[in-house]
Amino acid sequence: MQYYFLVASLPHLEIGGAAPLTTAALDEMLAETLPESRLRAIQAYAGGGAFPATCRVYREMAVFETYLRTRIAQKRAERAGISFSPPDPEVYFGEVDYGLSQASSCANPLEREFLVDRLRWARLDELALGHDFDFDALCIYRTKLVIINKYNDFQKEAGTVNFSAALERISGAADKAAKESLTLS
Repeated sequence: MQYYFLVASLPHLEIGGAAPLTTAALDEMLAETLPESRLRAIQAYAGGGAFPATCRVYREMAVFETYLRTRIAQKRAERAGISFSPPDPEVYFGEVDYGLSQASSCANPLEREFLVDRLRWARLDELALGHDFDFDALCIYRTKLVIINKYNDFQKEAGTVNFSAALERISGAADKAAKESLTLS
């Protein structure tokens, strides 16, 4: 089934840009058009990399995500000096290996995660080819919206407050440990 009007009415998404709507707002729009079974299928993905097998796009992304996470685990194991040899994957994604080498050179964890999400975004763009107005297009759009909203949920002020609180806890624990060691001496 084609969803010409619905897909054409959705605002453009750009990774790194502001989310033009929330996932909940999109779900409300989808509920007006999609049959209940399709709505449940598209809503089954909530983020975090666990793609359900409810549609073709999510099944394809599950294969990609498995490859991506395996390669991330390999890189972490290499850095830690741990031997890790996963089985050969059924499908190779060369862009992942290249992208992860770029991401691993970033000192900022948020920037590193953003580069990994760019890999996911690029894969979604590949899956979108030939699916301009169908259900797959809606699944891709919603997945991209989940990615964008992940970054919009980060709040600089809240992050600064949390970081300061953690720093105070660490400093307080270090001071307490130093006082206890002086008392024992």
